[in-house]
Amino acid sequence: MSRPLLKLSVLPHLEYIAIDARSRVVDTSLNVQDVLGIGSDSAIDQDIFELLPELFGLEAVMDLIRDGVESYFELKAIRRSTESDSTLGYWDLYIIYDDCPDNPRGLLLLLENVTDRMGLEQTLVQASNDLSLTVDKLSASEAQIEQILRSMPDSLFVTHLSGTIIRTNQVALDLLGYNESDLIGKSLTELIGDRNFNLVENQEFLLQETGEILRQFDLILIGKNSKRSIVSFTCSVFDSSTSDRNSLNLEEQPKLIYIGRDITKSYLAQRRLMAHNTVTQVLSQSRGFVDALPKLLQGLAEGLGWNICEFWQPISSDPSAELSIESEATESGESLKLRCVDIWMNPQLDSETWTNLSFRYGCSWIQETWKKQQSLWQSNLKEISSQRQSEASTLGLKTALFCPLTIGENCLGIISLFSTSPLDEDKELLQMMDTVCNQIGQFFQRKLAEEALKLEQLKTERLLLNILPVSIANQLKDTPATIAEDYEAVTILFADIVGFTKLSSEISATELVKLLNYIFSAFDQLTERYELEKIKTIGDAYMAAGGLPITRLDHAEAIADMALDMQQVITELNRQANSRLDIRIGIHSGPVVAGVIGLKKFVYDLWGDTVNTASRMESHGLAGKIQVSQQTYQLLKSRFILTRRGSMAIKGKGTMTTYLLLGRRQKRKQAGVKSLPPILQGNQEIADLIRQKLQQR
Repeated sequence: MSRPLLKLSVLPHLEYIAIDARSRVVDTSLNVQDVLGIGSDSAIDQDIFELLPELFGLEAVMDLIRDGVESYFELKAIRRSTESDSTLGYWDLYIIYDDCPDNPRGLLLLLENVTDRMGLEQTLVQASNDLSLTVDKLSASEAQIEQILRSMPDSLFVTHLSGTIIRTNQVALDLLGYNESDLIGKSLTELIGDRNFNLVENQEFLLQETGEILRQFDLILIGKNSKRSIVSFTCSVFDSSTSDRNSLNLEEQPKLIYIGRDITKSYLAQRRLMAHNTVTQVLSQSRGFVDALPKLLQGLAEGLGWNICEFWQPISSDPSAELSIESEATESGESLKLRCVDIWMNPQLDSETWTNLSFRYGCSWIQETWKKQQSLWQSNLKEISSQRQSEASTLGLKTALFCPLTIGENCLGIISLFSTSPLDEDKELLQMMDTVCNQIGQFFQRKLAEEALKLEQLKTERLLLNILPVSIANQLKDTPATIAEDYEAVTILFADIVGFTKLSSEISATELVKLLNYIFSAFDQLTERYELEKIKTIGDAYMAAGGLPITRLDHAEAIADMALDMQQVITELNRQANSRLDIRIGIHSGPVVAGVIGLKKFVYDLWGDTVNTASRMESHGLAGKIQVSQQTYQLLKSRFILTRRGSMAIKGKGTMTTYLLLGRRQKRKQAGVKSLPPILQGNQEIADLIRQKLQQR
C-alpha cells in the first residue's frame, strides 16, 4: 500500500494508523504498540474507537475531514499507558485525509510522542512554584540571620578571596583573645600556625569547583600571647548571584565563610589515646625492650605531636660513641652519669646539631627527675645558660617533659620529650605518661621473666630430645601416657666393637669412657646424616633403627649405608691410633612394637622377634663384617653388593640363611657424601694411649 506520508514514520517520535471508511484499522507503523498496547498485526481490522477511546465524540469531525470540509484535526496530550508497560506517556494526535488510492474515504491518524516535553513543562511549573516558596521563606528568615550569627557557638570568619577578614563574631574573638578591631582587615593567614597551609590556594580550589563547595579541615590558630587553639573549619563560597547583596551586610561577592569549632581538648585527648594505643601495640609485637625502644620513642613523639623523644640511662661507656651524650651531676661527692641511648627527632629539625652537643641544656632536669622519680614539666626553656639557650633558639624548642621509667622502686631510665610549641602544663598528659611508663616497665620486667622461663624450657626440651625422638617427645607433652605403636617394616642394626672388652682391662675407666664417647659420637652423627633413630647403647654395643618413629620405604638402605660408614669410622680410628679394633654388625628387617612405658626415666625402646633376630645376626657374625638376614637381603640386593654366607644354626631361631654386606653397587654422588667425623682429631692423647696399649699385647 503506497502512502505519501509513510516516510514520516521513520521519525522515532512519530507513529501512524490508517483507518477505512468504517473506522477499521487497515495499516499502522511498526512501533504502534507504544500507543495501542498491541502490535501492528493484531491491530489490523480492529475498530479504532476500541483501540483509542479518546476518539469517541469525534465521529462528526472525522466525517467532515472525509468530506473535505475540514483539512485536519488535532488532539493534544493524550495520556496513554499499556498493560504490559505501566510507564505513562503523552501523545499529540493529528487526523488527516488518507491520500492512498487503496483506502477511499480513509483517514490517517498521526501520533507524536511528546512525553519528554510534557515532563519538562511540569518540571518547570514545579520549579517555579518551589522558587516562589523559597523566596518567601528567605524573606521571612532574613531578619533572623543576624541573631543566629551572634548566638552561634562556633567561630565565624568572613573573608575576601585574598583572605582579609571582613567580619567575625564574638566566639572567634573570645577564642583568640582579640578585639574585633584587631581582626577586621587582618589576613586570616596571619592567625594560622601551620605555615605549610596555603589559604589562598585552598580558596582557589573552592572557586574552581562548580556550585557551593564545603570542605572540613583542622587548623592551628595563634591568638594573643602565642596561645594555640586547634579549630575544625568548614569553608563555603558565598556568591551575590544567589543571595541579596544586603544580606549579612556583605558588600562585594563572592566571599568565603569559615565556620570553626574549637576541638583543642578533644584533639589532645585523641592524640594521647593514639600515642597510648601505639605504645600498647608496639609492646605486644616486640620481642624485647631493645627491639621496642626505637618504635616507642617514635610512637610517643608522633602520637603526641612533640618534636623530640629520648631515652636516658645511667651507663658507663665511651662518651665519644654515637648518641652517648652524657651529663654529670655531683651529689654528696658522687658523680651520676646519664647517657642518651636512643632518640627520635622530627625530620624537620636539625638533628645533627642536636645529637652532636657535648652537653645538653636540660640534663639538670633529667637528673632531678632521676633523683625524685617524678615527672617534670618545663614550659620555659629560656632558663638555661646563654650557650645552651642559643642551641634551643636554633631548634625553636620551648617546652620539655621528663618522665621516669620505673620497675617497682627501681628507676630504669628517663623518657624526655621536647616541643617547639609553648605548652601549658597538661595534667592529663602527665597522668597518661605515668601510665605509659608503668606499662613499659611492666613489659620490661615481664620480658625478663619470659626470657628466664624460655631458657629453662629450652634446657628441658634439649634434655628430653636427647632421650626421646622428637615426635615421641611431643606426644608425651600433649598426652602423658603409655605410648606403644606397631610398625610393619623397620630395619634394626646391632653393632659391637671387637676387642674392646680386653682393651677395657688395660686402660682406666675414664680413658675407656672417653674413647667410647668419641666412637659413639661418630655413630650418632651417622644416625643424623641418614635420618635414623638411635635406640640405645649397652656397654660397647650400639643399637639403631630405620623406619620409625617416622615410617620410610628405604629404611633398610639407610641402615646399610650407615653400617658401611661405621666400618670406615673404625678404619679411620685404627689409622690414627695405629690400632687393630674391629666392629661386628648384624642387621635384620621386620615388624616391631616401639614406644615408651613406665612413669620415670623415660626410654624409647623396641620389642618383638625382629629385635631378637637382629641381635643374633650381630652375635653370630664375624669381626669386621656386616651380617644381614634373608629378609634384609631381599631389600638390599638391587643396590648393594652382598654374598651368601650360607645356612647356619642361630641360637633360639634354628637354621637361617644369612648374607654378608660388602659394599654399594654404585658410589654415592659426591655432592651427597659428607666427610666422616674426625673421631680423634685434636685428641692425640687418646690416639697415643690406644696405640701404646695395643702394641703391648
